[in-house]
Amino acid sequence: MRRRLLLPLLILAVSCSSGGSEGPSASVTTPPTTAAQTVEQQVEAAYLRSWDVYAKAVRTLDPSGLDSIYAGKALETVTGEIRRRQSERRPAAVKVEHDLSIEIVNETTAVVVDEYVNHSVRLDPANSAPVEADPNERITESYNLTLVEARWKVSGIVRQR
Repeated sequence: MRRRLLLPLLILAVSCSSGGSEGPSASVTTPPTTAAQTVEQQVEAAYLRSWDVYAKAVRTLDPSGLDSIYAGKALETVTGEIRRRQSERRPAAVKVEHDLSIEIVNETTAVVVDEYVNHSVRLDPANSAPVEADPNERITESYNLTLVEARWKVSGIVRQR
């Protein structure tokens, strides 16, 4: 299965005021799902969720929550990256265009190959302004996903080119 997804991953900060005025509010309601997801859909959803979790960690320099979607070597690698970014005060805004294919290897293993276009940029830690131009680079990575306690988690990441 091959899919092209144009999903910018943006982390938005929302600040609340404790003052007396009420500003506009927004809520997102997810409609109930009536049909069961296929294994491919479950893997795709977990993979895309890993990008959301990663984007938040890179933006906030906070690795909490990574273990909800990463396991094993991938968890070590991504956590290490966030720790390095913390020590260097190097947040980033993650934005990518996915072009992925999914292969189900067996009941507990899947592989996602993503030939994504990277638009992610480093941010100034003081004001969150971009400090570099959009790299607009094509990257191919392979992601192993493993079914861990009934949840698909990214367990390995290999940069191919």
